[in-house]
Amino acid sequence: MYQHQCALLVDELVETERMLRRARANIAGLVQMNDLPVTGKMAAEEKLRSVEAELSLKNVEYSERGKEIMGLKKISYQNEHLRVENQRLLLELVALIYERASSYKRASSDSAFALVDISKCEPCQVEDTRASAEQADRKP
Repeated sequence: MYQHQCALLVDELVETERMLRRARANIAGLVQMNDLPVTGKMAAEEKLRSVEAELSLKNVEYSERGKEIMGLKKISYQNEHLRVENQRLLLELVALIYERASSYKRASSDSAFALVDISKCEPCQVEDTRASAEQADRKP
């Protein structure tokens, strides 16, 4: 009877060892399967860090460009405002010259005033003067 119980225990022990080997093989397979996503995750995290660093650099670059653009827009606005103001002052000056010239109405040819023909005063003449002045400033 003891031999029968020992044989049953031996069979149970052999079955348990077989199940243990199978479990160890399954665990090894699971560990290997787990390593693939972990290495993929690490590669993805590294790529994410590099993209975040690049994005940060781009944000800084675009911020600096934004400041430059805002400065240029401000200069452009001031330039347009001054051009309009210069045109207005030119028209006022021409009107004042006509008013003074008509009030003196001298008939002689030795008049001290030379009448300005308003049809010859065009905005492009003022802009051309400004453009040539800017070009002169750029030359070393």
